[in-house]
Amino acid sequence: MNRNHRFFSIVACVLAATAVTSGGRVCAQDVAASQEKHWIAQWITAPGAPERDGVVLHFRKLIDVAQPSEHFMVNVSADNQFIFYVNGKEAGRGPSRADLGHWRYETYDIGPLLHAGENTLAATVWHFGTHAAVAQMSERTGFLLHGAGTAESIADTNAGWDVEEETGIATLRPKLHGYFAAEPAEQWDGQRIDWYATAATGNASHLGAWAKAVTLGRGALRHEQDAHNNWQLMADPLPPMEMTEVPAGKVVRGDCATVSGGFPHNLNDLLVEGMSAAAHSKCSMLLDNGVLTTGYPVLTVNGGRGATIRLTYAEALVDDKGQKGNRNKIEAKHMEGVVRTRFVRGRTSVREFNDKQKKKTALSRNS
Repeated sequence: MNRNHRFFSIVACVLAATAVTSGGRVCAQDVAASQEKHWIAQWITAPGAPERDGVVLHFRKLIDVAQPSEHFMVNVSADNQFIFYVNGKEAGRGPSRADLGHWRYETYDIGPLLHAGENTLAATVWHFGTHAAVAQMSERTGFLLHGAGTAESIADTNAGWDVEEETGIATLRPKLHGYFAAEPAEQWDGQRIDWYATAATGNASHLGAWAKAVTLGRGALRHEQDAHNNWQLMADPLPPMEMTEVPAGKVVRGDCATVSGGFPHNLNDLLVEGMSAAAHSKCSMLLDNGVLTTGYPVLTVNGGRGATIRLTYAEALVDDKGQKGNRNKIEAKHMEGVVRTRFVRGRTSVREFNDKQKKKTALSRNS
């Protein structure tokens, strides 16, 4: 039996895998902390933002904490997906997929991430619109954060939160032969992305296009009556995902003759030490991860204004007839898969590109 392979093309420095915990900074569900009769926190979105078309939104709020406590419990949800940050550090992502009658929220203890004084809560929310996975249910674009106690209520989402539409990220429908049911491909434009949207502090030279959020009605728990929206909330019974840095795989084929300093004898040195590509040059590499992995690549880049980085994910290569055949063989085969495109900003600051779409209920997919 041929062992399953996972191939990646172009440059990938690190592959982060997903599993069952999240580094200890977030905790498992504390259902008892969320059983008050009615939540006050409001679902929020951006003024004029698409309701069901694709969009990426950044949310943030500053909260003052006089004296940090050991625990600070919050419940977080979004439609379709969110990544939640506290003082620039990722605190969690979700929610797990469900239908509107069982919409999931995640519970996090962000106490260890807070400090005395001003703290920044932020989130990026993706709504994939018509490009969403087949399994994705949806009401409309929205974000919700509920403080699970009196002290935590200062974090509740409401019209006091700020919101910005991210114009540097677009979703693309994968061009694949056959059936495809997962999330879309993405295109990231490094010159347009607001790199500081979820940072602990902003950037005076890049103020963004922030506005006050608009509310969509308060968060309502399942079985509540007369709710103002269709998300019937319930705690996610699944544990948080693990984010573990793992090797990016083995380079099995490459054409990087124009790499500055010459092409290394050992292709895998590029993954460890990095590389510099000359202007108007091209480098292509094929990476074999060796095993089927649920995760995403992380690229760290510097300079290269106008450069394009294209990553393609596939479970196996195919021949000219579209057949996989022996998955260990790569000769006379090419890749057809999900494509991620990155347009490099080209400034001296180091930027990290990484895909944010993985979910606890992810389908088996080319990634």
